Amino acid sequence: MGGGRRHVGSVETEYGRRDALVVGSIGCLSCRLLFSGPAIREIGHQTLRLQLFPDYSQASSNQTWESPFFVWPRPSLSATLPINYVSVEKIYPNPLRGYENKHSQADPASVCEHCGDRRRADPTIVGFDARSAPGAKSRRLGLSGKSNSEELEIARKLNELTEKLLNEQEVRLKKLEQDRQKLEKQLSELRRPSPEATLRERLAYMFPYDQNRKFPAYIWQSWKYGLNDANFGPRYKEGEEQWALKNPGFVHELFNDDTSNALVHYLYMHMPEVVKAYELLPHIVLKMDFFRYLILFAKGGVYADVDTLPLQPIPNWIPENVDPSEIGMIIGIQSDPDTPDWRKFFARRLQFANWVIQAKPGHPILREIIATVTEETLKRAKEGTLDFDAASDFSIMEWTGAGVWTDVIFKYFNDYVLSGIFSKVTWKDFTKLDVPKLVSDVLVLPITCFSPGIGKMGAHDADHPLAFVKHYSEHLFRQ
Repeated sequence: MGGGRRHVGSVETEYGRRDALVVGSIGCLSCRLLFSGPAIREIGHQTLRLQLFPDYSQASSNQTWESPFFVWPRPSLSATLPINYVSVEKIYPNPLRGYENKHSQADPASVCEHCGDRRRADPTIVGFDARSAPGAKSRRLGLSGKSNSEELEIARKLNELTEKLLNEQEVRLKKLEQDRQKLEKQLSELRRPSPEATLRERLAYMFPYDQNRKFPAYIWQSWKYGLNDANFGPRYKEGEEQWALKNPGFVHELFNDDTSNALVHYLYMHMPEVVKAYELLPHIVLKMDFFRYLILFAKGGVYADVDTLPLQPIPNWIPENVDPSEIGMIIGIQSDPDTPDWRKFFARRLQFANWVIQAKPGHPILREIIATVTEETLKRAKEGTLDFDAASDFSIMEWTGAGVWTDVIFKYFNDYVLSGIFSKVTWKDFTKLDVPKLVSDVLVLPITCFSPGIGKMGAHDADHPLAFVKHYSEHLFRQ
């Protein structure tokens, strides 16, 4: 017998008694839905006309099957069993019970998802070889009087034609997908906020925030020199290499002054005041600070200064007991001084670091820092006070750095509408922090995480389990 043909005795049909063949198994006796076997959709009554495909993998529930060949098992045509017409007359108990059929998917222990009844692998759909059926039936298939070899040749040609059509369809689908992506990109570029909206409203419109999305796998860095420049020293190259090596699968980009400027113009083309503020900033350090907020707000991911060295992969930053979908931003404490003269060195009693930040696109904190820096810069330009003392750390911290960054974060925590926090949040909620703390959707990391080995303010050494990134604090803007 050819292929998977199995005799189960004979069956009485409208054409007389015929040899019965196993066609396939059904899985549920209640709703009569087929869970294995080719080209059969539903067994609504005891009698069902079947029309089969040369390759049952092409079966689909919304098609009418019309082919004289039944391949079982697939894919070799040597297993082809010529059947001009197949009719299901009865549902028999499985005569092959105990026979290991690798194609059967019916599980007697499972429940039918359609009717709730238990599936049974016992029943078998039985068909018969109807080659001697009346000519009217054969003529329906267009193969009356043809030999087995001719039928096999036709089946082979049908398979080749089907394969060709499927390949052409696959090519068309790929092209349609490419066209769809191009169209989405064009629509995104045409996306324009209302000119009457405020700056914050337009920023929110252009880059909406979704806390439940995943953190984008981006690592962004920027410096005035490129990788091939002699000023890009070995320590920075080691850090740049380690960010990539410790985070395989992440997109890692290093921007210089020119590429940073071009990207800001592209991402914020519909918000000219943001672009203008970026151009007006009088020093590269201010632009580097502003750039990190702009790229994270538009694209998300991780920003890291070039004078940082990753000690652990980025996914390790999130504790096992915290769901990433609950987090929209990850920040670390920069300074938590324990001496009364802290004002000589820091702008705030406790400051959050901005040399390493992880965020999802559109986070409200990033929106606020962008709006704050933009408004302050345009205000200074209007007043003619864009002068900047590059030697003063405080000038940086108050304009674009850790001082204003910390202010914006506390402003977010204390805005109930944005953060959902009822009680007032102050620096006292984070001082002496020694474990990660989730506040609203912001994961705050202890000082050890991004400043290990500094030997003060409670920071542990670089071999501590919570030491994630080492910061060399080399004042890049002065180089």
